[in-house]
Amino acid sequence: MAGLRSSSRVLRLGTMLAVAGSLVVTGVGTGLGVSGVALAQVTPGFDQANPDAQMFLEADELLYNEGVNTVTALGNVTIFYDGYTVDADEVVYDRAQGRVLARGNVILVEPSGNIIRATSADLSDTLADGFVDALSVETPERGFFTARNATRRDGSETEFDQGTYTACEACPENPDRPRAWMFHADTITYDEEDQMVYYRNVRLDFFGIPIVWLPFFAHTDPTVERKSGFLRPEYVLDGDLGFAISTPYYFALDPSYDLTVTPTFFSGQAFHLEAEWRQRLENGGYSVRVSGAAQLDDDVFNNQPGDQDWRGGIASNGAFSLNDRWDFGWNLYLQSDRRYFRDYSIETEGASQVISDIYLTGLHDRSYFDARVERIQVATITEGDQNQPWTLPVVDYDRRFTPDHVGGELQVLANLTTTVREDAFVDPITRPTGATNVYEGLDGQMSRATLDVSWRREFIGPLGQVFTPQVGFRGDVIGYNLGSEANVVFVDGENSFARGMASAGLEWRWPFLITAPGSSHVVEPVAQFIVRPDAGHVGEVPIEDSQSLVFDASNLFDWDKYSGFDQMEGGTRANVGVRYTGTFDNGLSLSAIVGQSFHLAGENPYAWSQTGANILTPNGEDSGLETDQSDYVAMLTARLQNRLSLTASGRFDEDDFDLERGELLASASHGRVAGAATYAYLAAQPNRGINDDQHQISGSASLQVNSSWRVAGSVQYDLERSHILGYGAGIQYVCDCLGVGLNYTYTSPDGNDGVSDSRVMLNVSLRTIGAFETEVLNNEQFNSVFGTQ
Repeated sequence: MAGLRSSSRVLRLGTMLAVAGSLVVTGVGTGLGVSGVALAQVTPGFDQANPDAQMFLEADELLYNEGVNTVTALGNVTIFYDGYTVDADEVVYDRAQGRVLARGNVILVEPSGNIIRATSADLSDTLADGFVDALSVETPERGFFTARNATRRDGSETEFDQGTYTACEACPENPDRPRAWMFHADTITYDEEDQMVYYRNVRLDFFGIPIVWLPFFAHTDPTVERKSGFLRPEYVLDGDLGFAISTPYYFALDPSYDLTVTPTFFSGQAFHLEAEWRQRLENGGYSVRVSGAAQLDDDVFNNQPGDQDWRGGIASNGAFSLNDRWDFGWNLYLQSDRRYFRDYSIETEGASQVISDIYLTGLHDRSYFDARVERIQVATITEGDQNQPWTLPVVDYDRRFTPDHVGGELQVLANLTTTVREDAFVDPITRPTGATNVYEGLDGQMSRATLDVSWRREFIGPLGQVFTPQVGFRGDVIGYNLGSEANVVFVDGENSFARGMASAGLEWRWPFLITAPGSSHVVEPVAQFIVRPDAGHVGEVPIEDSQSLVFDASNLFDWDKYSGFDQMEGGTRANVGVRYTGTFDNGLSLSAIVGQSFHLAGENPYAWSQTGANILTPNGEDSGLETDQSDYVAMLTARLQNRLSLTASGRFDEDDFDLERGELLASASHGRVAGAATYAYLAAQPNRGINDDQHQISGSASLQVNSSWRVAGSVQYDLERSHILGYGAGIQYVCDCLGVGLNYTYTSPDGNDGVSDSRVMLNVSLRTIGAFETEVLNNEQFNSVFGTQ
C-alpha cells in the first residue's frame, strides 16, 4: 500500500499527530499506528530543544506515504511544538530528513512572540531552524521585518535576504503606501541570543524617499532595555570647536549599575573624553560624570576663561529616600573654569549658571524641614565667580500645631543662613543723585538665625463675618565679618547684634453670596490691622535674600511683604481690599481683587532711602509702599472652561492712578489652534537705576494641522526700544512610529554675553530604534548662509 488517507470528517473532529520517539495518529472512530525513528535521533542540533516536548498536529486530512516515508497534512494545518505554532494550507513531514515543509499562507509563531508570515517554509523538525520564502515577521513590540527569503539558524539567528525593517504599521486602507520610515538592506541579521539587529549596505527611507545610506548599521533588539555596546553616534557642529562625532560605548555591568565612555574629537579644537557611572541602590541612585579636554588651538578661547591647554570637570547627582519622611541628595559641579560646561555642552546644556547643592529634606503631616549647602557658578565671559556667595548652609523649618486649649493654628518658623563671598557684588547704576554703586552682595561672611512664632484662629460672627486674630514674635541673631569693601556702605563697626519684632493684628472678612439665574457671585470685603514696633537696625543688615520686592495683589494681605528674612516689616499698618469670585453656567469663572495698604504709625521700613555714591540694594524705593498711602493694586482673572484664560494685574499710583507696573497674560485654544500672549510694563524707577519705562510683549501660537502635523512659533519684543529680543518657529510630525521636529531659535545679544544667537535644531525619534537631536545650523553657519549678524 503506497499510502494511507484518513477520513477528513473524522480528522476534523480531532485528528492529532504526536511525535515523541514514535509516530502516532489517533482520531474519533479510527486509529492508525506506525512505528518510527525518534526525531531526537534524526535532527542535528535537536538536543538543544526540550527532550520531553511533543509535537501535535491538527489538519482536515492526513496522508502517510510509506514509499518516501512522509506524512502530509492538508487543509487548516496547525502544528504545536515546544512553544512554536505553525499554520499552513499544507505541511509535509519528511521523517527521513527530519524536515517540516509548509506551503501556502504559512504563519509561524515563535515562543518569543514573533509572528512570521510566508508563502513557504522549510523547517527543521524542532521548528527552530529553516529556510523561508517571501516572508514577513511581526515582533511583540510591533516591529516588522520583510525579506525575499530568510534562513533560520541555531534557533536564535535569522538572516533576511533583501530585507526591510520598520516599526510603522501598514495603512489599512492602502497597505502599499510607503511607511513613515523603513530600513532597506542587502542582509539583515536578527540575533535573538545576542539581542542585536545588524544591517549591511543599509538605506533609511522616510515616506518612501531615500535619505541616509550606510555600509553598516546596528541596534539592539527592541525588547532590550540595557545591553553593552556602542550607542547611537552623536554629531556636533560648533563654531568654536568645529565638527565632531561622539561614539559612546555603554557597559551594562550589572542590573543596578552601568558605565558609559564617550570619546569625542573636535576638528577645530580638542580631543574630549567623558565617562559616566550610574548606580541604582535600594533607596535611590546616583551618577558621577568625569570629563576632560585637551585643547589643540590656543586662539579659539583667547582671553576667555577657557584659554588653557587642559580643561575638565566633574558632575555628580544623587537622590535617596532615607525613609518615608526624609530625602537626601546632591547636585555637584566642579570645573576647571566657569565656562567649561557651557563651552562643551555638558550637564547644563549652555545654561548661564551652574548651581551645586547638597540637601536634606523632611516632610511629615504638618512639618517641613530643608537644609542645604549651595554654590552658584556663573557661565558668562565677563562676570567672575568670586562675587557669587557660598551658602553654608541655609536651613528652613516649618511646623504647624493645633493648641488644645486655645485652638487655631500655632506656627513655628525657623531659618538659619550663612553666606560667604570672596568679593563684593557691585552693580553700577545712574540715579537722580548721580553715578551710584549698588552693593548687592558684600564681601566676607554673614550669618543670621531667625525664629518666628505666630498664632491665628478664625471666628465666625453671627452675621457671617470672619474674624481672625493673630499674634506673633520674631527674633533674629545676626553676625557678620565683612571685608574691606563693606566699609563704603557700613559705617557702623558693630559685627553682631540681636533684634526682635512682636506683632498683633486682626483680619476681618465678610463674604456675601449673591445668586442670579445662571450664575453665582461672592463679594468679600477684607481688612487687616497690624500693630508692631519699628523695625530695628534698618540699613545695618547685609541684604541677601530680600532684594526682590514686588508689591502686587498677590501679597496685599501678607503679614510681611519682604521676600526673605534679612529685612522685616515694622510699624502699624492696615491692608484693605475687596475680593470677588463668580461662576456662570456657561463655564465662565471670574476672580478679582483690588486694594491698598496704609502705613498708620511708626517708621515705614519701605521708605528707607540711601544717599551717596555707594548704597545697598534699594528694594523699598519705588516699590509702591514707600509712602504712607500705598499704590493701588488689582488683579482680574477670567477663565472659560479649558479654552480661554485671561489675567490682568497692575499697580497704580495712589495720586493719579498712573500705571506703575502691569502684566497681562492671555491664553486660548479652539479646536486645532492654540495661542498665548504676555504683556509686561514697568514704569521708570530712577532710584533703582531704571530711567526709562519698560514695555515687553511676547506671544506664541500653534496649529495642529492634522493628527500628525503641528506648527508653532513664538516672539518676544521690546516695545520701548523697538527691538526683537528673540523668536522661534518649529514644525513637528508625530505618528505612531515616528517623531520629527525642526526648530529655529533666535536670541538677541541682551543676556547672551552681548552676542546674538541663531540655531536650527533637528530631532528625530524612531520607535524601537531611539531618538537623537542634532544641530543643523549653528550661529556662525546661519549668519554665513543668510547674511545676518
